[in-house]
Amino acid sequence: IFKEYPAFIDEMERLKRRVEDEDAKMKVRANELQADVDVLKGLKAGSPEYKTKEKEIAEKRAQMNIDVQVQRKEFLQQEAAIYFEVYERVRQEVNAFATQVGLAAVIRYSGEAEADQPDQVLRQIQKDLVWFNPGLDITNQILANLNARGGVPTQRTGIPYPASNPSPNVPYRR
Repeated sequence: IFKEYPAFIDEMERLKRRVEDEDAKMKVRANELQADVDVLKGLKAGSPEYKTKEKEIAEKRAQMNIDVQVQRKEFLQQEAAIYFEVYERVRQEVNAFATQVGLAAVIRYSGEAEADQPDQVLRQIQKDLVWFNPGLDITNQILANLNARGGVPTQRTGIPYPASNPSPNVPYRR
């Protein structure tokens, strides 16, 4: 659902663009720092100007490293918030659907595995669920329900979130 849910994909693209914008700003700062280093190379080692420039470069480099770490942490928190909000919305949708059609349990399942992708194959082999009736897979219905709902954007990410969570009127084959 995460890979195909447009609201999630859009939010992750927005976050990616913000990360790229910050990367571009950091590259400008790095270039400015390199220009300072070039100036330093032209100064006489041990002179007062050299020492002053060397200290200035060290301070700028330290501040830039701090800024990068803070920004990285902030982006990771924003990414986690996006995942959490979408997960909660999916969980609510699954709850409504499962309640409506009388399911006793819903198990997370992914049938994806590429023979030439060892990590994917290993994940598939290690799953507890080896087989299930494909007619019981509600993934596409949940995705369709999520896409069909309107809603008010959330405060944090802008992902549409329904004001209420009425049970969907969806026929289900048993």
